[in-house]
Amino acid sequence: MRTISLLLVFMLSVVLFTACSSESNEVVETEMEGTFYGEAFELTNIVQLASIIDSLSEEESEVIRVEGTVVQVCQTKGCWMTLESETDNNVRVTFLDYGFFVPKDMAGSTIVAEGRAWVEKKSVNTLRHYAEDAGKSAEEIAAITEDSVEYLFEASGVFLR
Repeated sequence: MRTISLLLVFMLSVVLFTACSSESNEVVETEMEGTFYGEAFELTNIVQLASIIDSLSEEESEVIRVEGTVVQVCQTKGCWMTLESETDNNVRVTFLDYGFFVPKDMAGSTIVAEGRAWVEKKSVNTLRHYAEDAGKSAEEIAAITEDSVEYLFEASGVFLR
């Protein structure tokens, strides 16, 4: 009886330790040939990024799922990325509460992201900071001289196909 009690205590300890030690950058493998970063979500009701660009305003959208191609990823931590759209406007994706990061080598990959989108004006200083994080040269950074309108998406989860 004592052996069974000790075994139960050990098993409970393992379960609790595993549950308490999971990190916010948890990666979840899925059956659909891909990987989730951040919160997992259903891969349904996905819209193409270009289809929402014209409807964005300074107010956050409802939670949506968009598909896009990664153009660029923060080379410092993987803490943001940009998605290419079929229009001239790329979309900067950040991650809810800075809660997870993505691999820095994702450029060219197709992803689905769940979150909220909006439009925001960005200052020259902010744009230069982003360019620095992206690994741009000093000349490219210095060439940024005007504020810009930026399309933003804050993702609670990202699915890398």
